[in-house]
Amino acid sequence: MTRPIKHRQASTAQYNLAMRKLGFKNTIRFSLNASLTYTKTFAEKHNLDAMIGGEYYTYNQFDFEAKTQGSPTDDVPTLNVGSERTFTRTEKNGLSHSFWFSVVSIITNNMKYLLSFYSSL
Repeated sequence: MTRPIKHRQASTAQYNLAMRKLGFKNTIRFSLNASLTYTKTFAEKHNLDAMIGGEYYTYNQFDFEAKTQGSPTDDVPTLNVGSERTFTRTEKNGLSHSFWFSVVSIITNNMKYLLSFYSSL
């Protein structure tokens, strides 16, 4: 009696290996403005006006982006299921500046003469 030979056929199922992409951007902006004014009258005909002020501004941005491929399913929306990292990028940039100014005005003799000074940094 001979036994029949069983043949196994190799699986031909193909997997759709999905690609995942994740990225985010974080931006922080901060601004501070201030001014101070002083007014004084001397001898009822001389006026002194003074003002100082400034501004401080800062801007910071952080970008992140990553891609993987080879994810066995589309049901898991994270990067760690991918078998191969194909792209990673991080970037950080920012700036800050400050500006300061002062103004002094002297008005004498009932507005007959005006003298002003202005400076900035």
